Amino acid sequence: MKSTTVYFFSSTQSPVTVTCEIAETLFEKKQGLIGRSSLPDGQGMLFMFSLPWIRCFWMKGVLFPLDIIFIRKKKIVKIIHASCETALFPRFYCGFITAVIECTQGFCQRYGIEIGSRVDF
Repeated sequence: MKSTTVYFFSSTQSPVTVTCEIAETLFEKKQGLIGRSSLPDGQGMLFMFSLPWIRCFWMKGVLFPLDIIFIRKKKIVKIIHASCETALFPRFYCGFITAVIECTQGFCQRYGIEIGSRVDF
């Protein structure tokens, strides 16, 4: 899987960089982080879409909590602090977006990343 550096610009700190794997194919987008036991700090997964649309994500099969960062026009429009799902019918997290970045839970709080923060990749 290819990777890229993503830059987050918060109002309170210097730019923060994250190395993200890029989920490009339909299979990679469906698989996401399912089955992985962890995600190292400073790493994430980037899902990009050519057109803005309502996209939904879920935590089924993800073994650790995440920050799910919804992006449109290179700005953060929604942040979900998602826990591991063990329910038979998992919760969906949706947004009208062009990209999503998944990082370990607490990333946004640790680095002052919030709705309206700019993102570049």
